[in-house]
Amino acid sequence: MQVNTNNSNEWINWIEEASSKKLIRHFEHNRFYNFQDVCDGRYGKVYRANWKNFHESFALKTFYDFNEITIKEIVHEIQLQNKIAINENIIRFYGITKENDSKNYILVMEYADSGTLQNYLKENFERLTWDDKLNLAFQLSCGVSCLHDEEIIHHDLHPKNILIHQNTLKLADLGLTKRINEASNFQSFGTVPYIDPKSFVRRRKNGKNEDNQTQIYSLNEKSDVYSVGVILWEISSGRSPFVDKIPYDIILVNEILGGLRETPVADTPKDYIKIYTSCWDIEPDNRPTINQVISVITDIINIITKNDEISNDDDVEMKEISDDDNVEINEISNDDNIEIIDVNYDIGNQMVDVNYDMDYEMVDVNYEMVDEMVDVNYENDVNYENHDITEDIEDREVVVDDDHVDEIIDRLSNVKENEEKQCILDYLNNNKITIQKIYDFISSNQNNSNSIVLLGKFNFLGIETEINEQKAYELYQNAVNLDNNVYGINYLAHCYENGIGVSEDKQKAFELYQMAATRGSASGKCNLAYCYDNGIGTSINKNKAFQLYKEAKRIGHSIAQYNLGICYEEGNGVDKDHNTAFELYKELAEDKYPDGIERLGYCYQHGIGTSIDERKAFESYQEAESLGSISGMTMLATCFHDGIGTRINMKRAFRLFVKAANSEYKEAQFCLACIYDKGDGVSKDNKKAFELFKKLDESEHPDAICYLAHYYLNGIETSVDKRKAFELYQKSANLGSWTAQYMLATMYENGVETVKNMDKAIYWYKKSAEQGDENARSRLESLEVNNDFI
Repeated sequence: MQVNTNNSNEWINWIEEASSKKLIRHFEHNRFYNFQDVCDGRYGKVYRANWKNFHESFALKTFYDFNEITIKEIVHEIQLQNKIAINENIIRFYGITKENDSKNYILVMEYADSGTLQNYLKENFERLTWDDKLNLAFQLSCGVSCLHDEEIIHHDLHPKNILIHQNTLKLADLGLTKRINEASNFQSFGTVPYIDPKSFVRRRKNGKNEDNQTQIYSLNEKSDVYSVGVILWEISSGRSPFVDKIPYDIILVNEILGGLRETPVADTPKDYIKIYTSCWDIEPDNRPTINQVISVITDIINIITKNDEISNDDDVEMKEISDDDNVEINEISNDDNIEIIDVNYDIGNQMVDVNYDMDYEMVDVNYEMVDEMVDVNYENDVNYENHDITEDIEDREVVVDDDHVDEIIDRLSNVKENEEKQCILDYLNNNKITIQKIYDFISSNQNNSNSIVLLGKFNFLGIETEINEQKAYELYQNAVNLDNNVYGINYLAHCYENGIGVSEDKQKAFELYQMAATRGSASGKCNLAYCYDNGIGTSINKNKAFQLYKEAKRIGHSIAQYNLGICYEEGNGVDKDHNTAFELYKELAEDKYPDGIERLGYCYQHGIGTSIDERKAFESYQEAESLGSISGMTMLATCFHDGIGTRINMKRAFRLFVKAANSEYKEAQFCLACIYDKGDGVSKDNKKAFELFKKLDESEHPDAICYLAHYYLNGIETSVDKRKAFELYQKSANLGSWTAQYMLATMYENGVETVKNMDKAIYWYKKSAEQGDENARSRLESLEVNNDFI
């Protein structure tokens, strides 16, 4: 839609028309809850809020004066956001909302849990390795590149306008506030160090141009590159530029025009210094493009990667997973192959005076261009010196009560086990409640069954105490004994199901889930359905599982809805219906349920209930990963690994696989093991692969067990043990691996570590061929030709 009027009603009509055509999503304001102030800005206020039953937070950006200037620039911001494909390094625009019949629209944006880049560096700099800094630099450059690819100029990049969410850098506010500033003639020196110096001057030919008018420099892509250069320095130093000159003023403007730049800090890679100094060259033509910046940063990362443990075990240590169930990358050391510039710390904050030749007869400061983008997103006009004190005061004023406990328990009932700890921590953070405060409250409130349950969960997860499964079990039992607490019943059943703090008893678990379900618990119904689905404590009954998932979905249980989608997708307990499965996942995605978004991506990737669209699949996996889905993270890694909906990027794939593997996600650990086994993008490392395959054997991962059998069969990182290989192939074949089924068939056919048995050989060849194994199909055809069928 094109807008050709300055009338504010026309701009509002544009928004309403876009909303009615579903070009913009409209959120019902009354479905947001748990509002928290984030910050006040010059032009508006930002709140954090949750949507319906989804525990993740959104940022709601409001405006004080909803005048023609504001609404016009909001429309422009929306147009820019819609022009950009989902990018993990740009804050996402989700839609709009408004209170009641108000015309004052509110922007619904992605919420960043770690605030601004400025504060992130301030709070975390001492812990950042050069690997971390380069990752931030890479993400910053990628975000700007995405804008430039769409011919969008940000105009006002600075660390208060860049946010961090779960260690991912995200550009915010695509010039919205700057445009409002310019239209309102607001002027400030607050972001002078980040602004292209060319915009400060008026160029004249013989003092005046032919029209006797001053020529104003227009900001462009190279202006963004200048800002990036300054921010790259800030990432390397951990401090704002020219801190000894705060508050910034006209004197600093003239010094920058005269060539003043910041000093490189010690232990900075030489090529990193070269790229950021070239970015802040006074002449735009001498500055690199943003893609050239990305190329240089990537080269620096690759140099480090070549010298880390992936190739020689010197710089990056991958701890053996069998020992501590962890995969961790240690910080990068200063390798001899990386040029490091050593700057004497005695220089302090002394500036580098670079005298660029400027072809100006006269330089006048263009005050109109010395505008601060007032960061409406999160921390506008916040007094940073007093910020922590204010938060401490607010923390002391929070009084923990039963309502907080009830809300945490309720939220836990709708998240997966590997998400529980983060769910609790997010809630406490959003409500400014310290872990110690909530722990003390529930510990002293043991006459309340929900407090007992939550204390059990703290013991199970190791929050504010050591992990103590026995104690967790006892507390769940206490809650059930007190008043048959339905949450306690579910968690007690979980203990019996998995042998947590008590001997494993699947039958007992099934009975407890039944008890919870009969009391109307959505989690109880979902868990009971899972028992019927997988034969836990009862015989498999897919029809009962389907009906119970359906009942739990009706009362708002997201996990049940996800499982219901799987039922329709695979035909479990109901006829296959890919269209219904797709709609169920789509509904979950609209509610921002991470695993629902991931499964929606899977549908787009494979054409389940929709047309194949690998780009949409990639974007869905990106969104799911950004919301905390480990399966989404793994699928995103697969996209980068295989080039699904994006370019192949083996380094990013590897990093994502490692991160997901650290979270104990089995599929990610399997993918990581395969990467080490093949040397796919990293140095081949059979030892790491072997340890991962052994670990996955314990969790009965069929393909990992098949790989492990291969290692024993061929003596890779272990002694040759054909008997062990046979047993593992048999185990894997029974779990459904068609490769293992084929290998087991060959062992029966040839009598390897078993009596030769053609009946069993043919049986397993058939099982493998039915799943699509071409080797098995070919072997069956050969046996049939030779009349070897019995």
